[in-house]
Amino acid sequence: FHDGAAEGLGGLLDNPNVGRVLDSESPFLQLPEVDDEILKRIRDTKMPAYFVIDVSFSMAFESRIDHANAFVRSTSEHLKQERVSDDVQCLIYWGEHRFIDLTDPRRFEVGEATDTGAALGVVGAEIRACNHDSPVFLALVTDGVPNCPGSHDGVEYDPVDYTVHMASLLPDNVIFTQ
Repeated sequence: FHDGAAEGLGGLLDNPNVGRVLDSESPFLQLPEVDDEILKRIRDTKMPAYFVIDVSFSMAFESRIDHANAFVRSTSEHLKQERVSDDVQCLIYWGEHRFIDLTDPRRFEVGEATDTGAALGVVGAEIRACNHDSPVFLALVTDGVPNCPGSHDGVEYDPVDYTVHMASLLPDNVIFTQ
């Protein structure tokens, strides 16, 4: 199981559309000092952001679902207070998936299964439909290994390979991190 997950995750990290964790060995960018013009350009640039949040059964352990709900609540508050002006979407997934209204105060409970591949397929289709001409930030928030197999173009995949395959099909303008 661990060997299979490691192979799948290794393939995911080798994908050029997938972000890598930054550390002192691999600094991100050497940026110029921030001035008023740069700050204005940053504020005026709207970046679409998608958060794909695992709400599967394992999220009940160690109150992980509470952290997911707190993140969504915080994001909602930032949007209401106009501290964030980007186009922010949130997809929750378990054995099913749905986009949630970030202005709705009700939050979610855990469900069955971890269908990460299907969730990435849904959000990829949404990004394509929106036809964004700028980079799109996509964050996958999960605590575990996918456990739902899937198929694409007539090929059956095990859960990890399905997730890796669906991640590889994300549009080229997606900046993907987990």
